[in-house]
Amino acid sequence: MQYILKTERFYLRRFIPDDAKHIYALHADPEIMFFTADTPFVSVQEARNFIKSYPYYKRDGFGRWAVIPIRNQNMIGWCGLQYNELHLVDLSFRFFKKFWNQGIATEVATACLNYGLHVLKLQRIVARVHADHLASIRVIQKLGMKYYTTDKCRGVSGFLYFETTN
Repeated sequence: MQYILKTERFYLRRFIPDDAKHIYALHADPEIMFFTADTPFVSVQEARNFIKSYPYYKRDGFGRWAVIPIRNQNMIGWCGLQYNELHLVDLSFRFFKKFWNQGIATEVATACLNYGLHVLKLQRIVARVHADHLASIRVIQKLGMKYYTTDKCRGVSGFLYFETTN
């Protein structure tokens, strides 16, 4: 398997068409989607089309990556960097609920943040967090990202954190 990053427990790699069923299922969970400004996919085929047309890897050299446990190779969520509508590089993550509160988000988000700042040499990375998603706020704070301001992402109230190379 070709991967972008490896942590102690996980590989991070580009999405592949076989990930469509996992991405569809992840985005079909209303409790997960409550904390996002995204709309769910209507079918596995729509998720597959999303993967096939995902422009960020080619255009920017980075994007959201599938998170794969080293031990079993099944996608458990995604994490990565992507330009948002404000033209800022945004760190984001999303995992199936059964993988919440296991340190996974902190582990892989740390790897992504370090990769963005030190390998890609990005000057600034932001993280937008839903105001009520206390677990994600804690992850962002564990990464050492600094609170910047309140934020609205497509109408959803939240907070904006940032990290820079300075």
